[in-house]
Amino acid sequence: MELTLSQRIHNAVSSLEVENVKAVHAYLNSVSSGLKEYGVIWTNMDDTSWGHGDGRMYGIENVKIYQVNHRDYKAYTNYIDLIKVYPQVGGKDPHPLWDTPLHTLATDIIEVAADGMSARAYYMTPGLIFSWLNCDQKPSALGLWERYGTDYLLVDGDWLIHHDQVCPDTLFGLDKNSNWARNSYMKLREGNHKPEKDFERWGRNHIGWIHRQYSAVQTPQDTVPWPEPYETFDYDDNYATVPFTPF
Repeated sequence: MELTLSQRIHNAVSSLEVENVKAVHAYLNSVSSGLKEYGVIWTNMDDTSWGHGDGRMYGIENVKIYQVNHRDYKAYTNYIDLIKVYPQVGGKDPHPLWDTPLHTLATDIIEVAADGMSARAYYMTPGLIFSWLNCDQKPSALGLWERYGTDYLLVDGDWLIHHDQVCPDTLFGLDKNSNWARNSYMKLREGNHKPEKDFERWGRNHIGWIHRQYSAVQTPQDTVPWPEPYETFDYDDNYATVPFTPF
């Protein structure tokens, strides 16, 4: 499809706007303020979705249940325990007192469809999850490496996240003696068990392995490949159609 100069300018500007939308998502996640995302940077469609390595939810209300209710629940239960150890946090916002997940959006590859109405993006996301205040009075920190595959739609002039697939590759402790590669091997020897999570309670309606963390006996997974140039959004081929394996 040969694009006019106007179309090329539109797509070039759109790639920057898409990048900004993802940065807003990463920031609000880092301060546990996911509620501010809904009705602002997400589409509201039946197939709007957010997925992780072990499940996916469809529909904006299910996405919201996990991204907001789940994180709120953890923030408030942590706050109840934390205030017993640190009374001076009384009256403060519980959300940033839980943890701070910092996702660095690196090596992004963004393709805007030739028709200018959708976009696909791939990101590597090395980062940290840390907290200074804990009930055991010791700071904690985890290192992580993930990949994102994100579909965007242009809706009434605004770029919105339509599908977001998170693929966690590694998660390892930084605050203690830890050998994440050996730990992964030992889990492999013990067998692959269903994660101990209450999926249905937190809105996941598509449960199974979508992307597994590092394993010593498998080749690297290309679960969310970087996007290639494309003409228009395909409802049968996008980041929410990544196949899964039931537990």
